[in-house]
Amino acid sequence: MRFLILLFVLICASDLKAQKFSYIHYDEKDGLGGSTVYDMCQDKEGYMWFATESGLTRFDGTHFRNFTTKDGLVDNEVLKLFADSKGRVWIAALNNTICYYYHGKIFNNRNDGLAKKMYLASNPVKFLELPDQTILMASLSDFAIVLKNGSVRKYVSAQLFGKAAMPDFELTYKKELLLKALNTDTIFVYNNVLDSFLFYKRFDPKSVLLMNDPKLFVIHLDTSYQIDKIIGSKPGMISYESKGLWRTWINTNNGTWAVDTLTGSWGAHFLPGKTVSRTIVDNENNIWFSTLGDGVFKVPSQAIQTVDFSDYGVFENPQVYSIDKLGNNIICGLGNSKAAVISDDKAIRIQDYQNVSKLLACQRPNNRVYAVKKLSTGETILGLDAYLVKTNNNKLLLKLLYPIKSIAEIDSESFLVGTSSGAIKVRTKDLDLTDTIWQKGRCTKVFYYGGDYYVGTPNGLYTVQKDRSTNFLGDSIYAFSRRITDITASADGTIWVATGDAGIVGYKNKKIAAAINSTNGLVSDICKCIFLQDHFLWVGTNKGISKVDLDKPGYPIINYSTSDGLASNVINAIYVEDSTVYVGSPEGVTYFNEKAVRSISSCDLKIQSITVSGVDQPLQEQYGLKYSDNNIRIDYVAISFKSSGDIVYHYKLEGLDNDWHDTKQTSVSYPSLPPGNYSFHIKATNKYGVNSIDQKIDFTITTPFWQSGWFYTMLILLAVVITWGLVEKRNENLRKKIEEKNNTVKQFAELEQQALQAQMNPHFIFNCLNSIQQFIVLADIPSANKYLTAFAKLVRQTLDNSSKKILMLGEEIDYLELYLELEKMRFGKRFIYSIETDNTIDKAKDMIPAMIIQPFVENSIRHGLAFKREGKGLVKISFKKEGKILICKIRDNGIGRKQAAIQKSKSHIEYQSKGMSLTQKRIDLINKTSLVNIQLEITDLYNEDQSAAGTEVTLNIS
Repeated sequence: MRFLILLFVLICASDLKAQKFSYIHYDEKDGLGGSTVYDMCQDKEGYMWFATESGLTRFDGTHFRNFTTKDGLVDNEVLKLFADSKGRVWIAALNNTICYYYHGKIFNNRNDGLAKKMYLASNPVKFLELPDQTILMASLSDFAIVLKNGSVRKYVSAQLFGKAAMPDFELTYKKELLLKALNTDTIFVYNNVLDSFLFYKRFDPKSVLLMNDPKLFVIHLDTSYQIDKIIGSKPGMISYESKGLWRTWINTNNGTWAVDTLTGSWGAHFLPGKTVSRTIVDNENNIWFSTLGDGVFKVPSQAIQTVDFSDYGVFENPQVYSIDKLGNNIICGLGNSKAAVISDDKAIRIQDYQNVSKLLACQRPNNRVYAVKKLSTGETILGLDAYLVKTNNNKLLLKLLYPIKSIAEIDSESFLVGTSSGAIKVRTKDLDLTDTIWQKGRCTKVFYYGGDYYVGTPNGLYTVQKDRSTNFLGDSIYAFSRRITDITASADGTIWVATGDAGIVGYKNKKIAAAINSTNGLVSDICKCIFLQDHFLWVGTNKGISKVDLDKPGYPIINYSTSDGLASNVINAIYVEDSTVYVGSPEGVTYFNEKAVRSISSCDLKIQSITVSGVDQPLQEQYGLKYSDNNIRIDYVAISFKSSGDIVYHYKLEGLDNDWHDTKQTSVSYPSLPPGNYSFHIKATNKYGVNSIDQKIDFTITTPFWQSGWFYTMLILLAVVITWGLVEKRNENLRKKIEEKNNTVKQFAELEQQALQAQMNPHFIFNCLNSIQQFIVLADIPSANKYLTAFAKLVRQTLDNSSKKILMLGEEIDYLELYLELEKMRFGKRFIYSIETDNTIDKAKDMIPAMIIQPFVENSIRHGLAFKREGKGLVKISFKKEGKILICKIRDNGIGRKQAAIQKSKSHIEYQSKGMSLTQKRIDLINKTSLVNIQLEITDLYNEDQSAAGTEVTLNIS
């Protein structure tokens, strides 16, 4: 159904309400030491410092660094901070001690004489510095003065004021120190030349402002120290502080109030509901608020303010969907059939189209004002989810239509409307539908330029010519196959297209003229809206705003986000007029004067540390390094709190690479630099284009002597000599090895023969034959036969075993038993013997060097038992295994090695046995040739009375 309704709708104007400031919040999750922040300050270099219940925190705009007692604090609960003109940061802790940070180190009462003197009777509550760098510190009952020469004067307030009182300091306009105290009517002026306090004036004590006293007043003293203005204080006051000559901040448990002490009026109210302990303004005019329990808040600029339309009581949802002009005012499209009009003085009134909606048969629950467009005729068109509205001088013309997504002017008589079902041409005069331009589905954005219609859809961009021929640009350009969110055109004929995930594309002469996305600085590729202001393209994204300069090469970009004071990073609409920027978001409308926001911005580049081979170095302009100290890391940061870390660093290392490189990282490393002379250059540019002062560091890495020319020449000559020498040495070693091998074989043969001879020595054979002869003479034929048979068998086994290097243990034991039987018969059974084997031994598998044990057994009998006069002799042989080691023990109860040596010296010995010495040589040779490894140990045994009890020989064979 087509119908026309002409209505006069009353504008529902709301009262002007205080706009909201945009805060940036820092807490423990961001790196702050604790959420309870008692105090803060900004030091000479620009760092922000925060006193928390869990230590001290330093902030450079990018990184937080926390200090605790491990770093030199005397207590982790820090109450007060003060930065002096020398660059020191004074730190007062809960335990009444005072220390200070200076040039990267904390000086305390344990490592510094000055800090040792700084002890007050109670917690420090105030610091102050005089023009001559004298420092004053006050506690609840006393105070100290630190003179420029480092000496300290201490005063008890009761001595000055005649009674106990909390002292307080102020500087007059003459830069004189004014001393006052609670519940006193006396003012003292400190004379730093005389180093004394001079009584000056009596006046009404109600006029004196003292910390933690909510019943007192804020005052301004004129040039004669008389009361000029009196302003009633706010309840719950915690602290106050002045900024400039006439401005004072009052911190309370219900936020902070700005006070103009010149006019005696209250100003803006910050952080209502928060307990604010301190307020300061930094070098870039950011306002910082420390709170007790909620961390730290920063207002980047009072010029950035947000209107939350839910505060106006007309509906709960403050979201702004569209922005444009309505006459000379700004109109913001809201939900629930409403729009907000913002006048030049920022007064707000709400236009409610709900009465029109009630006349429609088809109601929509939200009915958003999704599109707003001011035409060249001065009329403004509003597109809602349910209908189209034209407004001019409060006269409304309404047209029922599909949900409207976009409006674009064609000429003074018609405009193009993009709806949920197609693109339609509408006559401006009566909102009559005159033509259907495109009807293939939902339109996200429509635009008209140069006789062509541009239709953006969720699936890409189409063009429709005058003859209604349609062209899908997504077939040739990938970005135009993505969701299209906004379209505009610049004066040079470039069509600028915003996409849902491919950034911004400039389209001219049927080809891509420019591509702007996150790779070249756009804050996000998810673009939601664009606005062209002269040669600046403003882009609203899901991560904030990007301002693109289309006139400069590379399209330099400035980004704005919540860190700059925006209420939200999700940007639905942008409108820019002169230097005022209006931004629509889910949180309402934020507006700011860009010139005011950028007017005070700094970029102070600091070299924070130089690390060489993992060791921190003192900061200096030049370094001389050894060739081994070629692993260098440089940490730096540019302090610009307005930039919130959005800073680009430009660096180069002359001597290695003369090209400049860009990064947003705050460190650069060179892990393995060759020897040479280097110059490291770095500079920074903050987000507003402010450049820092260039920094330069020179360092030289010495050349090691082995990389010099003469060394290379000597090295070549030495290499030739060494090569020749190595070849000769190798040949010599080969000759020696062959010779040693031959000698070893020869020694083995000789030693085996000698061992055989040692075991079958003539003396033993002679004794055996004598024994056989004695048995025959005595007609003891059985014994003679038995002895002769055993002797023959022993000779045969000796000959067989002497040809072998190793034997099975069972064969060696059989050989030993046969030998011992013969010796037992020969000695007339004057000794007994035993051979024991552990159950872990396998006689058929465990191997032993041939005839290695017999010489030790023979030695026990010949030298240990032969001279034994009392008792019966005993030879005990035992075998056991521990892991892979075979342990053999030969034990006798003879006279021992010492007595045996004495007996041999007294008696004539027809045959000197060589069995032991030959066996020792054989063991050494076996160990040398690595056949097996044999460890020999001989132990003398003694009785309890230390008389000789025999000898024990241990062989460890592995």
